[in-house]
Order: sequence, then C-alpha cells, then structure tokens
Amino acid sequence: MVSPELQNELDLAGQENELAFQVESPGQFSGMPENEIPVTRNSSLFSYYVFPRIGYSHPSKKHYSAGEYLKEYKDGYTLSISSGLRRDPWSFGFDFSHRKNDLKRRSYFIGNRTGKHWGVESGSNSSSTILLQGSYAILLHSSLSLVLHGGLGSA
Repeated sequence: MVSPELQNELDLAGQENELAFQVESPGQFSGMPENEIPVTRNSSLFSYYVFPRIGYSHPSKKHYSAGEYLKEYKDGYTLSISSGLRRDPWSFGFDFSHRKNDLKRRSYFIGNRTGKHWGVESGSNSSSTILLQGSYAILLHSSLSLVLHGGLGSA
C-alpha cells in the first residue's frame, strides 16, 4: 500500500516530461533555455609523448682475425627512450638508445711479439645513439594508419 503523498508525487511525475525541453520535430525545440552549455576545447596545439623501452640485444657477428684475436659477445640489453610532440597527423621528437653486450669467455687475443695466447676475462661492446625523428600518419581505415617515418642520427 502506497501513502497518499507518495501516490500524489507518482501521479505528477507521470504527467511531466523528463526532458529539459520539448522536441517538436527534428531541429525544432520548444522550452529550450536561452543559455547554452559552454564547450571547452583543448587550448594546446600539441600533445606530447614519452615512450621508454627495454630490449634484448643479440649480437650477430664474431670479430675474427686469423691468428690474432677472436671476439664473441654474449646476449645483452638495450635501453631506449623516445619523446616528442604530436599534432595529428605529424609527430616530431628524439630517440636515445643504449646497447651493451659483454665478451664471451672463449674470446682470446694473441700477442704480436711473443705469440702468447691470452683468454679475455672481461670486456664489452656498447653503443649509444641519438636520433631526431619525424613521422606522418595516413589514415587508411577507422583504426588503421600507414605511418611514414624519417630520421637523422648519430651513433
């Protein structure tokens, strides 16, 4: 059983329209308030990105000189960070990368004068690079883009 006050409110609610204004036909409204809701727009022309990466470095070469030395490297690591500005469809930024691989124990060096054979206990190969990069994205489908990259860098 419903109280008379609650029943009265339910009857009034059923008679009222729940919209803030009445739609008479497409594009035609009545009872719409004069003031509009302000739409905020992004005031920045650019967005930025920061993308750190950790990777695996597998050396593909052996450095070998007949009768002098052999250098083989262990698997190592790569650390990189990319950062830049984006304004669709363009992006510009930089990439810094560092790679390191240690020598394998079976690497050796033979002295020129004495002919002695030395095993190399330690050593490493590392490199760092910096790249200025730019890209342009061509939208092919709603979620598929072709991205053209270009860069200039130094190792």
